[in-house]
Amino acid sequence: MDLHLHRISNTTAAKKVEWPPLPGRASGEHAHWQALANRLACPECRKPLQPVPALNPKTLHCRHCNHFYPINQGIPQLIRPSRRDEIARFNALYDAIRLKEGWANPLPGYYEALPFRDLSGKNVRLWQCRARSFQILQKWLQKRFGDRPVQILDAGAGSGWMSQRLGARYSVIAIDLNAGPHGLAAFPPQQRCFYAVQGELN
Repeated sequence: MDLHLHRISNTTAAKKVEWPPLPGRASGEHAHWQALANRLACPECRKPLQPVPALNPKTLHCRHCNHFYPINQGIPQLIRPSRRDEIARFNALYDAIRLKEGWANPLPGYYEALPFRDLSGKNVRLWQCRARSFQILQKWLQKRFGDRPVQILDAGAGSGWMSQRLGARYSVIAIDLNAGPHGLAAFPPQQRCFYAVQGELN
């Protein structure tokens, strides 16, 4: 797994790690990125990252290997510099395929409506199936943890629709290779109810 997170599990846990406020809700933006950086690590060397508030866009810096990782639309992009061009090409091709198949859509409100409504009308029955699966997950979380705080890692989150739904109640961090408008940035920072991080999973 190329994305390294300090003190975070890939399963739900009864004990919640105290994450900083989300960017749109933070009382101090620099304090937010400093607190978040303390829980992220450089994908190249696994050393801690530091925010660089003087740079625009906001950036995380690894002092050990001197790599810089931009934060765009509130999403730390933890992709190794040597892999960025290749991943950008892959995401462009993947978006084109998803748009053609109807899994991605530029319609306003499309991602917000998922999984309960498919505003495109192209995959209605499949989204109905996903909606039922999501409701089963919600019931399991409630039965397993009740009102206790829970931290969830959504690995391979896609557009983040599930993280958005779960983030209304739980502390969720979503990881995906795609941080574009049909990936993790499908929900704008001021609307996002989860932490989003672009990174590779292997």
